[in-house]
Amino acid sequence: MPDTDLLRASRDGDQFHYHWAARQALKLLLPDADLTAIAVEGVSPDDTQGEAGEDVVDIAEYYGATGLHEANRVVYRQLKHSTVQATEEWTVSGLSKTVKGFAEKFRQIRQESPGLEEKVTFEFLSNRPVRESVLRAIEVLAAGGEPGKYAHEVKYLRQYADSPTM
Repeated sequence: MPDTDLLRASRDGDQFHYHWAARQALKLLLPDADLTAIAVEGVSPDDTQGEAGEDVVDIAEYYGATGLHEANRVVYRQLKHSTVQATEEWTVSGLSKTVKGFAEKFRQIRQESPGLEEKVTFEFLSNRPVRESVLRAIEVLAAGGEPGKYAHEVKYLRQYADSPTM
């Protein structure tokens, strides 16, 4: 068995997070920047009273103010990087934790401050491709259309979004 650095993949993922956060933070320096604040590994403590779904938010970007209530818009983003599986497609089951976490955060915002969820965007960023059927299922859900040949993926995305992470 060849010598393998078992921590390398984890370190590579951490480096991806650090570099992404640093690049986003540089935007704060632009003179006409609307980006006002960035939270790394979570969200601003003033966004919600509870912490539901925050474990999947790697970076939160606040535009116009430093928290959800005053900001013009907020982006909650999860970052996933792989050196070992870089060409392996994300499946609907592989995205389950992310979908559950984002759905929990969305519900918490809507429950605590109805209407504020309209200014939040949830993003998943990865160097791995997402399976085409998953992308189409997300489009079906966003448009409120009929699942058709993507019924399997639509079913599980709905199930993940409706069930708590616990």
